[in-house]
Parts: sequence; C-alpha cells; structure tokens
Amino acid sequence: MSELTIREMGQDEDFAAWFSELLELEAGDATGAIDEHYLILSNEIGDWIGGLRYWLRGGVAHLVDVVVLPQERHRGHAHRLLAA
Repeated sequence: MSELTIREMGQDEDFAAWFSELLELEAGDATGAIDEHYLILSNEIGDWIGGLRYWLRGGVAHLVDVVVLPQERHRGHAHRLLAA
C-alpha cells in the first residue's frame, strides 16, 4: 500500500470545495455548518482521496460527513480517518 497522510485543514482552503463537490456527487446535498473542521486523506503525491468534516461544541467533535473516492474504497481509509 502507498504512503498516506492525514492532517487537519481549515475551512477556507480548497479542500473544503473539493470535499463538498464530492459529497454532492455522493449524497446529492451538502449542507454547511458553522466552525467546520476537516481531516483530509491524501496519497504519497498529495492527491486528495478522502476526508471527513466535523464541528466542535463543548470540546466534543460532531461528525458531519465522511467521504472516500469510489476507486479508493474498501481499503480501510474511512477507519483511518475516524481513528485520527
């Protein structure tokens, strides 16, 4: 398996738009939330292959969405994101 990286990104970065577009393709509707956070999963060359969106309240993370590209599914990527 190739080397994968998980890191946090701010809401104002390009990943938020990419994530929302992919989510719209999968779910047909992507709604926003205030003070959202993202964890991204990228491959060894830096291409985004998945991510999750969450928001925080009172120190508790609330998972909003998890998405992985169709061709990258069934490899444990969503589990890695949730563990992070």
